[in-house]
Amino acid sequence: MEPERRQIVEIPPVVATVTEYVVERVACSGCGLTTCAPLPSGVPYGVVGPRLQAVLALLVGRFRLSRRETEEATVALFGEKARVSLGWISELEQNTSAALEHADRDVADHVRQSRIAHADETSFRQGKKKTWLWTASTALVSLFRIDAERSREAFHRMLGRNYKGTLVTWIGGTPTTTTTSVDDNSAGLI
Repeated sequence: MEPERRQIVEIPPVVATVTEYVVERVACSGCGLTTCAPLPSGVPYGVVGPRLQAVLALLVGRFRLSRRETEEATVALFGEKARVSLGWISELEQNTSAALEHADRDVADHVRQSRIAHADETSFRQGKKKTWLWTASTALVSLFRIDAERSREAFHRMLGRNYKGTLVTWIGGTPTTTTTSVDDNSAGLI
């Protein structure tokens, strides 16, 4: 007779911790000029470590929570020590975007130089404003762009004017493949 098996998935309790760094500050007895020792190498700027910054960016960017909802969710998930001001969440969004710019450029370059790419767009609300979410994907990466318009120019801003590979798109619910220059064929792609 086989034993009964039961597997339970659980996450460990996660509570934010605070690490305090104390550096000496001294004043010159002659001129009164003060100086402060540097923080140890690797101490992040601001009041949030890289893992909490990643969670905040995920909640705002991927899950589209408002900054206030992000603040509330962070405290609910990680405890009161994880409370971060709304203004700091906005600054972290900017810092995260800046940190990802290099990777974003690499993805865009890869897609633009690929032999085969799949492209599509869909309407995408940002608050009360209708925008367009554009994507171009290869077997390795996906490039996303939000643009105010659904146009040939918006398509070119994402993929460039000189894409020479095979482009797979959906037109009228049917996959369509184009193998010549995007500039020559983009009228039918969007």
